[in-house]
Amino acid sequence: MRPRWGGAVSEVLPASVVDRFWFIPGNHDFDKREFMDELLFGGLEDRNLHGRVVEINGLRVAGLGGVFKQRLWDGKSNTPTWATRHSYLKQLPRNERDTLPLSVSDAIWHEDFVVLMRQRADVLVTHEAPSCHRFGFSALDQLADSMRVGLLVHGHHHEHYQTAINKGRTRVLGVGLRGVCDAAGQQIIPGALDEARAGRWRSADARDPAAGSSRSLL
Repeated sequence: MRPRWGGAVSEVLPASVVDRFWFIPGNHDFDKREFMDELLFGGLEDRNLHGRVVEINGLRVAGLGGVFKQRLWDGKSNTPTWATRHSYLKQLPRNERDTLPLSVSDAIWHEDFVVLMRQRADVLVTHEAPSCHRFGFSALDQLADSMRVGLLVHGHHHEHYQTAINKGRTRVLGVGLRGVCDAAGQQIIPGALDEARAGRWRSADARDPAAGSSRSLL
């Protein structure tokens, strides 16, 4: 998300929300560099869950922001084209190696994935969807299973739904556009597109909650 009215996120959010605010970045947070700066460097940097596990109200919550970029790592193959930010920058012209281009700043980097794979959590929050969504990725199924999370929550596709992956070991909750849900999947604020997109999320695997990928990506 990005601040709706512009400006640093710490200045835009009410104090009552700031105290409970945690986030992962999505692809649209990198549409413009000022959007990125408002969120990632907007005074609440310590609330960014991306690439780490944080204990929140007694739960270990992990985050993986961003989206898969075909030219970097498609989330399917064992070997990414560019596994690390450093390796990607190194192949750029010398005068472009200081800063990661905005066009790939929203990517899911394999190096962050590996760091999370070695940790444990109760909840995994991602922007991309796992394989139960028709546009999802089995890499996230594997990540959730490796981390032994019981709940995976994702956005990106603006669809509210619930299902399970990893033979029922991981419950999945998709959150609608500007929607708010609790951990049980009960909607507090319905998503703006929930009615229009109801049921569109289903993939072949989603018809069988016991289905799930066991293919290793490491």
